[in-house]
Amino acid sequence: MDLTKDIYHHNHAPEASKPEALKACIRMKELAKISNDQPAQIISNVIAATSREIQLCLPRKDALRQQIKRAKRVCDEEVEPMYITRCILYYTQWNAIHAPAGGNVNFRIIPLVYALMSKKTEELYQRLFQELNELADENELELKPDFVLTDFEKGSINAVKSEFPSAQSKGCHFHLGQSVYRQIQDAGLTKKYGTDQNFSLLIRHIPALAFLSPLEIPDAFDEVKAILPSDTEPIIQWFENNYVHGRVKRTLRNGRVQRHNPLYPPELWSVFDNMEFAFPRTQNKVEA
Repeated sequence: MDLTKDIYHHNHAPEASKPEALKACIRMKELAKISNDQPAQIISNVIAATSREIQLCLPRKDALRQQIKRAKRVCDEEVEPMYITRCILYYTQWNAIHAPAGGNVNFRIIPLVYALMSKKTEELYQRLFQELNELADENELELKPDFVLTDFEKGSINAVKSEFPSAQSKGCHFHLGQSVYRQIQDAGLTKKYGTDQNFSLLIRHIPALAFLSPLEIPDAFDEVKAILPSDTEPIIQWFENNYVHGRVKRTLRNGRVQRHNPLYPPELWSVFDNMEFAFPRTQNKVEA
């Protein structure tokens, strides 16, 4: 028995069948535009007219369904053809999605997707991620990120949780520092922050909390709160309400305080795990 021959004798369909498989996919998309049949029926009709060899080269059925749905949607949105030499795009949000690539020597963070969005809503972010998932399905890929690093925009954070439930959302540490500095400006403390070294050092304790584990942050914040001067009270209250303990819901007769969950809990903005898993703390590499 020739083992070498058996090992290298693949069951793959011949390369010559791939062009015919592509034609079958195109036929499905054409039928999607002119037929009211459901995707499953279109797939069944086209497959029935193809040989076994061609069927082996077709994408998975769930990927074919996504292609047909996309073709139907594009058809529904089609307008009369126009000849244009200039186009003005109105958008309020420009998004770029990046991902790490390469090994230790040639490691890079590269742009994969650019998106122009008319609003910064959770619904539009969900639509964006759904489109990416559909595109991945069509190409027999699975989008399953372990971490997703964003700024502190609630719409994008919620959409990540909805469309990539296994991913851990992380807030950019640089944007956290920017938010703290804006509060310094709003409190009228910009000059003091820029000239008083001791005051500046004390304030920087706030974003530095991000280097602790999420479980350590609440107690550490209370310690920092105790040493900050009285003129920082607006900053302390803002950070406590939104990033650490949450807003006060009610104070009970026994003096115990009940609070809402913070808008951005410590596990979102702590970079402790980022360091452990060699995950970036900021988006600066992609915003530079």
